[in-house]
Amino acid sequence: MTELTGAVASRILLLLLVVAVGVWARRSGRLDAASVAGLSRVVVDFAYPALVFTRLLGTVSPAALAAEWPVPVAAALSLAGGWLAARRLLRDTSAAWLAGLPNWIFLPLLIAEATHGAAGVRTVLLFNIGAELCLWTLGVGLLIGARDRAAASTGAPSVNTSVGTHANTSVGTPANTSVGTPANTSVGTPANTSVGTPANTSIARPPPLWRSLLRNFGLWAAILGTTGALLSPSLSALAAAPRTGQGLWAPLGLLIEALGLLGALAVPGSLLVTGGLLGEVPWATLRRPTARLLKVIGLRLAVAPALGFGVLTVVAQLGLHLPPTARFMLLITWAMPVAISGSVYLKRFGGDAALGSQAVVWSTILSLLTVPAWVAVFMASVG
Repeated sequence: MTELTGAVASRILLLLLVVAVGVWARRSGRLDAASVAGLSRVVVDFAYPALVFTRLLGTVSPAALAAEWPVPVAAALSLAGGWLAARRLLRDTSAAWLAGLPNWIFLPLLIAEATHGAAGVRTVLLFNIGAELCLWTLGVGLLIGARDRAAASTGAPSVNTSVGTHANTSVGTPANTSVGTPANTSVGTPANTSVGTPANTSIARPPPLWRSLLRNFGLWAAILGTTGALLSPSLSALAAAPRTGQGLWAPLGLLIEALGLLGALAVPGSLLVTGGLLGEVPWATLRRPTARLLKVIGLRLAVAPALGFGVLTVVAQLGLHLPPTARFMLLITWAMPVAISGSVYLKRFGGDAALGSQAVVWSTILSLLTVPAWVAVFMASVG
């Protein structure tokens, strides 16, 4: 247990060091607000989809899914239930979204390998299937819906709003004014001047939610990665070792390897964005967490794992038993801090990114205490 605690602590400190680089870069002016926003778009729109696709394509197998299908199902149900329950409780989409978003890959993989070896790692990757599909449908949908409702309530105009400018406004100038007598003098007046008014201003109507979701590369990455792995074992093997491709498989292996390189930007990019967003928050605010932030952290680190433990206990009493490894890794994942990508998604889809960056850092720091405690409880429960 001491070795495991030390390994988890070192990994958490590694994350915080990269976040600190982002904070320094933003406060020193080496990153400005536009750079942080642009990096968040690159991470969410390109790096994370590449990571999801290559990871699922190279790890999912029909045999593993048939043996442990409850794991991805439990992942999707727990995320969906957590988000919906937290939103109803908090009445705050950004806070609820963060409270329901655990770090389900980076830290759990370390714990899984240390406690259960290859079986634990496989369980974490199977959790990833359900989690990614839920993230890119319901999760992103909640953020887009909240953003569009906020825009509609403020009457924000779209980018194609017609507002009178020099190009479409006719105002009397020497070019169109004939100087002579009042009878033949043409001077621009309200009658012949086109100026944007409520009558000719178009207010943006957000596209249907399903259309916004279908435009997200992350959703397609999760679908195509899982489908490709299940339908083509050869393709899955190539994704696990891209340089082994021969003949017609060689160009495809090269493409998969390129996507892997792009996906490698996801974690460090997310940490830099988190640091950049933190760098915009006054030090006084960081030193005194708000009640809103404390609710997010409490739900994420205490309530979520306790509820998960209770649900699995009831399920076991009903006769539905999960393998011990799967049960343990589900519980550990539910005990994780806010995912490091939390602030990045909020920035990308119009949520409260400042709250997200604070929630990521504070929950990660406090998890140095809570995660080892939950590990001890869960290991005792599974024997």
